[in-house]
Amino acid sequence: MKHENASTLRRFGAYLIDGLIVGGIALTIMLAVVFPKLGIYDLWLELYNQAGNVDVSYETLNKIMNEFMEQIMKASFFNLLIQLPLIFLYMCVLPYFWGSQTLGRLITGTRVVALRDEAKASFPRLMLRELIGAFLITSVICSYTFILLIIIIVYTCSTGRSMADLVGGTRLIDIHRELSQETTHFTYYNQSNERPNNDYVDANFKDAKENHSTEFNSSKEEDGTEKNISSDDDYKIF
Repeated sequence: MKHENASTLRRFGAYLIDGLIVGGIALTIMLAVVFPKLGIYDLWLELYNQAGNVDVSYETLNKIMNEFMEQIMKASFFNLLIQLPLIFLYMCVLPYFWGSQTLGRLITGTRVVALRDEAKASFPRLMLRELIGAFLITSVICSYTFILLIIIIVYTCSTGRSMADLVGGTRLIDIHRELSQETTHFTYYNQSNERPNNDYVDANFKDAKENHSTEFNSSKEEDGTEKNISSDDDYKIF
């Protein structure tokens, strides 16, 4: 049985929880290891003390400020180097061995699956989804391009699939909401952009054809001739 796409609220909830977990681990490493190594705490303390000193010259204060900002830029680079392995382990490796879920998806009742048949998402697809679609495009590029971020939000709300899903060829489903057989077929058709299988459509109308064939075949036209419906083409959708 196939499931509905996760709602925007569930998608945002899972993203928020996972982001707090990954971001919290990265921030802890930054505060405990990177900042002391770069001397950021010492520079901040010196800047704070000198700012309250009326006798300090502008050149001295400016020099401390420039050095402080230089170390902050280095820390941003180290933060990126720390987050990439964390995202790879938490968003790619963990879901691959844990039913396509993270802690955020487990709490919100969502799961990443393959687009067409809801099979387990392959490891390359998870890497495309999380590293390229979610991290590079959504987090990095969109943080500098507000209009692109709005376009992605509108696309996600209208289609039920995020940019990360589009890049990875995946879906984020709500494991608690199943689709009916008819809805499943049309959902698959709309997302795969393929022509529907006539055999599949005929199967959906099989019971209706059997129940009403006798009535249809025995009905009479106004001129008294018998009306026969024998062609399966009348039931096919083009």
